[in-house]
Amino acid sequence: MSGWQAMATLEAEHVAGRGTLARLEQAARDLQAGRLADALPVFKDSLAFFAGELEQHFKHEESALFPALARVIGRAGPIDAMLAEHESLWRSVDLFSLSVEELEDGGPAVDAKIVREAARNANHIAFLLRGHIEREDTMLFPLAEQSLREQQKREVDRDIEVLDRGRVPRSRFQVQS
Repeated sequence: MSGWQAMATLEAEHVAGRGTLARLEQAARDLQAGRLADALPVFKDSLAFFAGELEQHFKHEESALFPALARVIGRAGPIDAMLAEHESLWRSVDLFSLSVEELEDGGPAVDAKIVREAARNANHIAFLLRGHIEREDTMLFPLAEQSLREQQKREVDRDIEVLDRGRVPRSRFQVQS
């Protein structure tokens, strides 16, 4: 863990994310083995994690870390790549959410196609997010640690604190669609 508060927060959020991904993958295996009752609560918990902790993590990055880093290295390259991955993950979460709704609507006799699709969507999210976390941990975060001066790091800390209090920091970074 880093001595920089924002980085320590982001790294801790990654640890929580990895735990959720492990449970999500196990739930996908449970579903494929016919244990819908075991899988469905984990799927719902995962969706709640994505809508809560993951969304907050992405806000920390998009509204605090990325703008500070973009002012030093430019937006093209690693930052644009991470933003594109965020968008891809949200599209995957939307598909997974629809799959979970179909599982709930189907009850105990859910169609095999719906089961395959839900398991595929869960595993796809786990694959995408695990790779994303790995790239941030091994490339983006060390780049930020090395590239940002202490004053810039303090600004990132402040912006994350402002976000966590429910306000938008002044350095808001807009994601281009």
